[in-house]
Amino acid sequence: MSCGQLSQHLQRIKRQAENFQSKFPLPDKFPPQRKPDDGVEIAALISPDISYYYTTKVFIKRQPHQDELGLDMYGNPATNPYIADRLRNEAAVLQFVTKHTTIPVPKFLDLWMENGLVHLKTALVENGVELQHIDKSLLPTAVREVTAQLESTILPQLRSLSPAW
Repeated sequence: MSCGQLSQHLQRIKRQAENFQSKFPLPDKFPPQRKPDDGVEIAALISPDISYYYTTKVFIKRQPHQDELGLDMYGNPATNPYIADRLRNEAAVLQFVTKHTTIPVPKFLDLWMENGLVHLKTALVENGVELQHIDKSLLPTAVREVTAQLESTILPQLRSLSPAW
């Protein structure tokens, strides 16, 4: 798929991932197995912290493999034991928020282990607009609208949820 066929949002993601990978090249030794209905790959961003895979339909996050973490400041293999838990928690939160609220969140699709690594797959938010990319003249209005939605819809729903403990 050519860059011209992608939305501005997806073109920006592609450019940002390519820019990051050109500055911090890491080989992708453990790409996730994708299904044909996951769409065409747009970009991959591989880092020692977490890896991101964007296709035309899905967004996949993957915990880093020990080989990708490098060494700590003492020359020992680095570890980051919390990324797998973070991905599991994110999957649980997406499912919980979807079930108990009307807050718009990416659709949870899958959580799985592959090569000993946790992967989280969600539907891709195709036409997202980040506030940092809003025209400066429109930014105050955009911030007011986002704040209004947070205050009138999102925060009240989160506050109304009762803990399960």
